[in-house]
Amino acid sequence: MVLVICAEPEHKTMTDSHVHLQEYIRPEDLPLYMEKLSHLDVTGLLCVSYDIESSKKAVELLNAYTGSGLQIAVGLHPQYISSDPKEQLAELQAILNKNKSVSAIGEIGLDYRKGMPDRELQKDFFRKQLEMSLEYGLPVSIHSVSACEDTLTILKDHPGVKGIMHGYAYSAEAAKEFVKLGFKLGVGTTLLNPSAKKLPEVVRSIPQDYLVTETDFPFSYKKGSPTFSDETALECEYFTPETIKETAKLHAKMLRNLLNHL
Repeated sequence: MVLVICAEPEHKTMTDSHVHLQEYIRPEDLPLYMEKLSHLDVTGLLCVSYDIESSKKAVELLNAYTGSGLQIAVGLHPQYISSDPKEQLAELQAILNKNKSVSAIGEIGLDYRKGMPDRELQKDFFRKQLEMSLEYGLPVSIHSVSACEDTLTILKDHPGVKGIMHGYAYSAEAAKEFVKLGFKLGVGTTLLNPSAKKLPEVVRSIPQDYLVTETDFPFSYKKGSPTFSDETALECEYFTPETIKETAKLHAKMLRNLLNHL
């Protein structure tokens, strides 16, 4: 299956390219949830995973839903590499073998912040999941923090891999390199922060076809963000179709303004 993600400000409909729905919606509640979304012109979601358990939960959601609009990604985030990574990779491959309706692999990548797993181990894990992407013909959702150069280097070693750079936060120059490799850039609530410096420049300099909207629900709901409600913002009650739509409107407005150099 080919992953199709688009976020065009001129259109009334919107696809959110990065949510973690499996942690907050029960499979039996999903049909009603997706119906509400459709009435709000949110026509699609990519539900992204980060470890084996969340990948399995994403599959459960997909299996519980017979309609359109929901796609899932299964994968292993660098933060959650276990003491037995070979077993994790084997489990991920088993999930891919058993579930042909998976749309992408993710979120995968590199995270060089303090306290994260060994960098060489991260890079090995990243490469192996990119190889799975090529093997299964699936795009990827990439998490990359403080690791721009290594991320680009590894992607260049895996020509043919396509996907989304989730929560893009690097320079406009680097953005052009990712676009050359066939990647789209995930634009989230950071764009709405008045203190954001790099991302507005990126949005101005990159063709609109390579920009996709994402909310990273519910993890984008943090104190200080334009959509923040209160200290309990990570609770399920804030993870609603209405809040997704409101965030989508803000994204679309800001994208339009920046693209017009306003």
